[in-house]
Amino acid sequence: MLEREQGSVGRGVCRSSADRPVRSVPHVGERNRYAEAMLAKSEIQREALNLSAQERIELVVELWDSLAPGEIPVPDWQRDLIRDRLAALEGVLPEERSVPWDAVRKRIFSDKT
Repeated sequence: MLEREQGSVGRGVCRSSADRPVRSVPHVGERNRYAEAMLAKSEIQREALNLSAQERIELVVELWDSLAPGEIPVPDWQRDLIRDRLAALEGVLPEERSVPWDAVRKRIFSDKT
């Protein structure tokens, strides 16, 4: 026979005669909290989509900035790409790695005249 452990609330653990833990059905209050959270999420999404383009961009920037670097997974293919690009730069002098803005601007605008 299964009996609920004393003092368990919500998602309780039941004990069988073999004293093995058996998961019970979530408590009604627990299901309601989940439903409320999902409803709140959909309301937030709906409100966000009603913002202007500029406001949505600002929201995205704020959300992105709220993530800690460790929270953002980096796939192996991206690590490999970075490693390969850094390896390609080995032995190249720093001044050869980039083009100064003045040189870029001169090249862009000299084609226009």
